[in-house]
Amino acid sequence: GFYLALVEMYSLEAGYLSTLPSMNGKRLNHGCTTYPGVTGPTLIVSGGWFGGYIDTAEILQPSGTWVRVTPLPQMRNFLHMTVMNGAAHVIGGGQYDGGWQYRNTTLRYDP
Repeated sequence: GFYLALVEMYSLEAGYLSTLPSMNGKRLNHGCTTYPGVTGPTLIVSGGWFGGYIDTAEILQPSGTWVRVTPLPQMRNFLHMTVMNGAAHVIGGGQYDGGWQYRNTTLRYDP
């Protein structure tokens, strides 16, 4: 299928760099970003689709281990993530249930 748990690191300057540990769960149409975590740079992935909308979130700790964290309060597909003021933010997204239900709230992940 199209669902992947594969994670690869890429640099705009250098191109492909390396393959990172696979996520705990497969997904597509998710959001991801890196933020300055408690113990160093941390990758977070949330939402998306895996045979249905999902609300799960997981972080790749600097140790190389993926850990599930508090899920999103609602499922989001096609969401975006960014970092502002040192915290990861989920922006937009939505789900289809007889029509698109777009999310007009921004969520902040700040452990």
